[in-house]
Amino acid sequence: MEGLSVKIAKMRYPNANGSGDLIEDVSFDVAPRERVAFIGRSGAGKTTLLRIVAGLERCFQGSVMLDGQALDGPVRSVQLLFQDNRLLPWKTAFENVAFATDDPKGVTNAEQVMLALGRVGLQDRADAWPKNLSGGEAARVAIARALIASPRLLLLDEPFQNLDSITRLEVERQLLAALETVKPMMLLVSHDVQDAVFLSDTVHILSYRPMRINNTQRILLPHPRRRESDELRQAVAEVTLSLSHTVGAS
Repeated sequence: MEGLSVKIAKMRYPNANGSGDLIEDVSFDVAPRERVAFIGRSGAGKTTLLRIVAGLERCFQGSVMLDGQALDGPVRSVQLLFQDNRLLPWKTAFENVAFATDDPKGVTNAEQVMLALGRVGLQDRADAWPKNLSGGEAARVAIARALIASPRLLLLDEPFQNLDSITRLEVERQLLAALETVKPMMLLVSHDVQDAVFLSDTVHILSYRPMRINNTQRILLPHPRRRESDELRQAVAEVTLSLSHTVGAS
């Protein structure tokens, strides 16, 4: 079966910051090329959910299946974009992207690395060190690194939260352009309803402690989308209303 299937019966708190179950009875499927967003309160377990799908967290009851195969640990076909980009400070932008390939020095695939940087508009910054990159540029290098190997699944852990509004829009534009080339499935966790609706085909609204999928809304709007369109504003209003009911009930 193609696509992603996640079934988490139970996940207890992974550290001493809480007791009881963090996640309970969370199941969802993602079709090929589908983009799915999760919205919930801070501390609900959204990042933990992505870590489970990425194979970085194994202490849970359930399963993660990608194209019919169990994911039991990190694989190159699943890439995770973190909140803070995680660029290696001792490597240039070119070397950071090359690090995600079979040739971490980029000697034999320099053209592939430059193409990946070109997709996010940074081919002229290939030799720049992370400390000399703006926040938006660093985010775009991280996107290039995540997509260079054409992953089957891209996971985004609020990668835009540290960017100003103008830079966020530019980084999102570059991400969407790159996604049209690579075409992975995508899971996004976010606090921003507009981002979730704008970027995704399906939005899951999460309850709090334990985390469950409280409501699911399909965003039946074709891509590319316009943030200022009446249809998108209406979809944002519907998801916001559903989220307010969830928060009010918790």
